[in-house]
Amino acid sequence: MERPSPVSLEKEDCGQYETQQDMNQCAARNYEISDGELNQLYQKLNDSLSSSGQDSLTAVEEQWIGFRDGQCQLESQRYAGGSIAPLIRSSCLERITDDRIATLAQTHQTDQSYAAIDARLNQVYQDLRQTMDAADQEALTEVQLDWLAYRDAHCEFEVQFATDDVSEDSCLADVTEIRVWQLESLQESWSL
Repeated sequence: MERPSPVSLEKEDCGQYETQQDMNQCAARNYEISDGELNQLYQKLNDSLSSSGQDSLTAVEEQWIGFRDGQCQLESQRYAGGSIAPLIRSSCLERITDDRIATLAQTHQTDQSYAAIDARLNQVYQDLRQTMDAADQEALTEVQLDWLAYRDAHCEFEVQFATDDVSEDSCLADVTEIRVWQLESLQESWSL
């Protein structure tokens, strides 16, 4: 079950194409749209911050990029050398970037408590690990540690610099729910 994108951007339906090369190029274009939108949002946010806020935002973004790249490597490594690998990677980059846009724009807000969504995250994470071999489990652990570093840095930034009154628990819950969706999506694709 694919969840809808958390942002509304005009993109192509890559399923309309018949060749893998056309689908790969479509996915790359869709990622470029998301990346452009994120860059605009980031610049607008960055311009509104003090020097220390800008430094903090840059540090968060570096954490997020490390997580994003690790996540998309994990998702596409199963297809390494195959013609579908670029599609898998670009689609992952697009999805993770759209999630970051929603997080920065604060368009996603969960109605669940942080404790409840964190328990769900731990369950989905453990279930996913059971479907993987040892090397993939290790890669997933590394990605999850990168995500935790990003999540913590992002929520520290939000609490300190957000213009809205953001509590740490609400930020943690929002970002964690998005991670649950990411892991559920990975679990679904891994079981195919």
